[in-house]
Amino acid sequence: MKRLRAILFQQSDAAWRAGATRLALAGAIAVTIAKLPKGRFFQEHRDTMERLRGRPGRLPPLSARGYELLRAGTLASVAVWGVTGRRRAGLLAAAQFFWLNGHVAEFFPGSWNYNSHLNVNLLVLGAVDTSSEFALKPRPATADGVRRQSMALAFMQLGSGVLYAQSALSKLRYGGSEWFTSGRTLEGSIALLGTPAGHRVYPHKSLIKTMSWGTLAFELSFLPALVLGWRHRKALGVAAVAFHLAVSRFMGISFWHLWCQYPALFIVPSPGERALRTSRNADR
Repeated sequence: MKRLRAILFQQSDAAWRAGATRLALAGAIAVTIAKLPKGRFFQEHRDTMERLRGRPGRLPPLSARGYELLRAGTLASVAVWGVTGRRRAGLLAAAQFFWLNGHVAEFFPGSWNYNSHLNVNLLVLGAVDTSSEFALKPRPATADGVRRQSMALAFMQLGSGVLYAQSALSKLRYGGSEWFTSGRTLEGSIALLGTPAGHRVYPHKSLIKTMSWGTLAFELSFLPALVLGWRHRKALGVAAVAFHLAVSRFMGISFWHLWCQYPALFIVPSPGERALRTSRNADR
């Protein structure tokens, strides 16, 4: 309980890490917005999507021009939040991105889509003031402000572990134990979706089976390892980035907008950590 309390409320480098994470998250969202389909795409295919869903969209329809205005406004709000770290800017950006992403989510059966975790992280981090670090007009962080930043960081850090656990449980639910005992699910995925590097691995069935076990072990162990081995979170962050790079290498599936936040969330040492390390080395 003491360890969890420290993770939630007492991260010593919370102000610096929250500011660095804000820049990474704002950059990821800006790139995501830039890559979204054009407004005319949604307008041209709205009737088709409604027929496939069997119901009207959840949100009021936007014209192509209205969608492009919303996209430009969201991009501007995210940029303002990225360079200022102010709470109002963060909440405005979160609301606009939620609306914008809602139109993209209409192409999915549920309300959750590929970009939803960005929306959640933006809402969580945008709801606290992070203007004490990496901001155009930095403001000193208060003790209460640092506590809130620590809570936001913990939500994002532990939330990554929850995503991995959810992914592992989904594999077990829909693929059963054969997902990792036989390796056939991953084998079939590589055959259908694999990159040239993946196709070179394909003939090696024992290696694919090992990769299946490794995937499940990583996804199930990340969250408990993070909580129980908090002081090793940098190594866990590096392992998570390596995992995603390997998936991209062999499967062509990129979760770059998730792992691009990991250097700030887990890996890069803060100035305080570097100073402490230097002091310890000097005392040896």
